[in-house]
Amino acid sequence: MKPILRMLMVGTGVATAMVLAGGLVTAGAAVADTADPDTITYSCVEPPYPSGDSDFTVTLSAPLVVQLGHAINLTATLESVSPTKVDVPAGGVTTVLTVDVTGSETTTVPVSGLTTTSDTPVGDQVLETGGTGSLTPTQAGVYLFRPSTFVTTTYFGTTLTCTPTGSTPVEALTVDVP
Repeated sequence: MKPILRMLMVGTGVATAMVLAGGLVTAGAAVADTADPDTITYSCVEPPYPSGDSDFTVTLSAPLVVQLGHAINLTATLESVSPTKVDVPAGGVTTVLTVDVTGSETTTVPVSGLTTTSDTPVGDQVLETGGTGSLTPTQAGVYLFRPSTFVTTTYFGTTLTCTPTGSTPVEALTVDVP
């Protein structure tokens, strides 16, 4: 095992890199609504290690109202609940979050571009910002957005795939499309 991975091991046997992957996802717009942040327990896998659970706080934001045929723009931020056990450099982790969409249409939206924008010292939560995604609605009605799986790549070459262990939060970001 590489020394950096041994240093990153969590009690469950999953590298702390999983914690590096976690974060707060926030989507913003000029006239935006932000869903209350939710802490979600994810089961994360970093091959060849067994999966382990870790908590992440996720927040989504988007405009309250979007006209039919115009894009619903999401922005995102991701933050781990547990502190990191290693120093994480700016740009040291990147994540793509999948957002489930229900309501007038059922689909998924990838929110990409999430990354650490500043150095994170040992003991701090890892915060990733800058994530964006969009959906152009084809039907009028209410659209509900809920965070789902995410994939994180770390600066030392590992990839984590994280899936919610239970149902995602009932409170979702809601956008009205008249």
